[in-house]
Amino acid sequence: IHHRVERNLAIVSQVLGRPLAWVDPGLPEAPGAAERAAAVLDQAGLPASGYALLHPGTSAFGAFKRWPADRFGDLADRLRDRGLAVAVSASEAERAMAESVASAANADDVRPLVTPDLETLGEVIRRAALFVAADTGPLHFAALAGTPLVGLFGPKDAEVYGPYGRRADGTPGRLDVVVRDDVACRPCTLRRCADPVCMHGLDAARVADVAFARLG
Repeated sequence: IHHRVERNLAIVSQVLGRPLAWVDPGLPEAPGAAERAAAVLDQAGLPASGYALLHPGTSAFGAFKRWPADRFGDLADRLRDRGLAVAVSASEAERAMAESVASAANADDVRPLVTPDLETLGEVIRRAALFVAADTGPLHFAALAGTPLVGLFGPKDAEVYGPYGRRADGTPGRLDVVVRDDVACRPCTLRRCADPVCMHGLDAARVADVAFARLG
């Protein structure tokens, strides 16, 4: 099994007739995004950097890949107990989802952080000490930005679709994610699932342990 990044590199290498190595593109900074990120962080009462950012959303098409709000809330409490400021990132369309996570947390200062566009979200992710999300685009932003991340994977094969970037030892490759290896039907090719036990069965305590390891 090869990650799709490595698979695409192999295809291009074959066409060119020479090996093509992966080059870390980083996360480009869009004009004005840093200023917008600073403004939304300030409005939410968050520090300029060093916070934990939880991202509960996925595309509507991939809604069965989401981790339940109460688990995110539990995780937020565990991170807050370690002294981290915690925010829940969302687009305006996902505001209700972020509010559900914030409501599930016991701490009153776990707040939604609504960003106006993807460029601003990228800057907010870049400044975070930790980013936690399911299988969704912003997780790959974190990989590009070099932000410590915890990816939560259920239906899809993380060996193929997981976040890809520079590892702690400097080598490129798929970054580690949290999965449930005891679910026999995963990974799957389903487009929807009435009972995504692979995600709903992920325990917040286990995710927190991985998060603390990422934070060192």
